[in-house]
Amino acid sequence: MLLMHTANAAIHHDTMRVVKSLIKEGQFKKAEKLLQALHQSHPDDLNTIWLYAQTAYWAKHYKTFNAVYIEAMQKFPANYYLKLDYALKLVENGDIKKALPILELYKAYDSTSNDLKLALAKINYWQGNFNNAFNITENSSFNKWKNKPIVTDLKNEILSAKSPWVKLNTTLVADDQPMQTLTPTVEAGTYINPICSPSVLITAPFFIQNAKTAKAISFGNKFNFFSAGLTVNVNAGFMHLPGNTNTFTGSIDITQTSFKHLQLAAQISHQPYLTTLSSLENKIVPTQYALSAGWNNLHSWNGKFVSSVNHFGRDTNFVYNIGGWIFAPPLKFSSLTMRIGYSYAYSSSNKDHYLSKLPLADVITNNYSGITNVEGIYSPYFTPNHQQVHAALLNLTYNPNQQISFGINASIGFAGSTKNPYLFLDTSTIDPIINTGYSTVKFYPDEIASFLLYKLSVKTSLKVDYTFMRNNFYTNHKAGITLLTSFWNEKKKK
Repeated sequence: MLLMHTANAAIHHDTMRVVKSLIKEGQFKKAEKLLQALHQSHPDDLNTIWLYAQTAYWAKHYKTFNAVYIEAMQKFPANYYLKLDYALKLVENGDIKKALPILELYKAYDSTSNDLKLALAKINYWQGNFNNAFNITENSSFNKWKNKPIVTDLKNEILSAKSPWVKLNTTLVADDQPMQTLTPTVEAGTYINPICSPSVLITAPFFIQNAKTAKAISFGNKFNFFSAGLTVNVNAGFMHLPGNTNTFTGSIDITQTSFKHLQLAAQISHQPYLTTLSSLENKIVPTQYALSAGWNNLHSWNGKFVSSVNHFGRDTNFVYNIGGWIFAPPLKFSSLTMRIGYSYAYSSSNKDHYLSKLPLADVITNNYSGITNVEGIYSPYFTPNHQQVHAALLNLTYNPNQQISFGINASIGFAGSTKNPYLFLDTSTIDPIINTGYSTVKFYPDEIASFLLYKLSVKTSLKVDYTFMRNNFYTNHKAGITLLTSFWNEKKKK
């Protein structure tokens, strides 16, 4: 009997040694399988069940992680360090509702724990209690922890969130319509309380092709109802258009977050359309209604479904858009994170605005000279006709350190089609007219967006971005630079 016990102990010891080696190498799933078997043969061993629960968490098997920790706490109810470890991992995973009761239970046992205080500071920050969160990080009871990066980084996040900020941006957009726009923007805001975060935005797009300028100002406020998982963004403003007319602008965005990752959103906006040459001469201000539903879990599968309707009141037209995307769980290679995914987009319009560039009289003259194709252009705005695109997605982010972030998002269309309009002179009637025909055209749109973010300091960051887009009708280039800075003094922000 003693020999059997000794043999089992030796096997247990050897298995644990292999498990720890696998964990050190990051092979958590293999380690978890070994621990599962080990736990079955040693169900009452604290070290085994505890490491099994931890490894399930590292392997992102959250159902197993929760079940094993609960089993362990039931078997070892007097072990408060086990309870704290479980609660800390719940906080790390964003499961605040489960974590809070366990943290309160541990607090009654040991209120001096730095791990406990840091967890409570994070929860207060995420729930919008910025002052409470900051006071915890500044508490003298943190002792040597006050200068740890994990504490100072959180403190800086809190200070940035609750302080005044200014964003300066300049964006250049050029396409082969031809259309070139240079847009400087100044935006500023501050946090007063969860339901009062006002902001102001001033912008003056300059349309290089015809030397026209628009000017706009808008005021906004963000309402955060953290306990309900609800965010409301309201914006209202005024714009002087390049055609020397004026319009009001505005938007309301409502986002509801539940089950940690489920986000439902509704939006209504009234913004000028300024993306075609003819739109610069006309006052085109559609109203957009949009709905979306997304699963925003950056550690696993995530995706979004979107739909919108643009109502163009000037000619009672509606442009419809529907689509969505999905990403597989991320693959990590040191500082590089990669995601692959798929997207689908469909759009169509009730009316067609593909019109002849020349008046009818000139078209008739040219036609009798032997020219049968009529050159056209979308005017005053683009109207898709049963356009649909299937695309492969690639997302790459590279974070070599806390100062630098680099990312690329690519959408490569592998199947796209549209009802392409064409114009012809119809002489079958008494008086010739310009008529429209449609042909199904296949196309393969591409879009590649990249950015480089550099943190000049804990208060200031510089971002450079570039986007290339090619669709069925034109090619577009967009480049921008953004400077964002916050204004705070850690000695006065308590």
